[in-house]
Amino acid sequence: GYFVYDSKKSGSKTTSHLRFGPKPIEAPYLVSQAGFIGIHAWGILESMDVLTMAREGTTVLLNSPYAVDEVWDKLPDTMQRQVLDKHLDLWT
Repeated sequence: GYFVYDSKKSGSKTTSHLRFGPKPIEAPYLVSQAGFIGIHAWGILESMDVLTMAREGTTVLLNSPYAVDEVWDKLPDTMQRQVLDKHLDLWT
């Protein structure tokens, strides 16, 4: 794992680059195409493209203040388009 921390302390973003495999991973590099993306703060959806590193079929776990049946309509249009275009598996 490799972690990238924002310079701000409160309300900042942490990106965790975690790689898993059946054999030891000995070459360090950042993840460029993620198979899982966890979004823990709803407010970040308006300020950055959280799905830019999502590959086709990525599982996305979204912590939401909204009820399940309200989430889709509350997502930014650009995020909705990426979910559909990349066939993402969205969980909330």
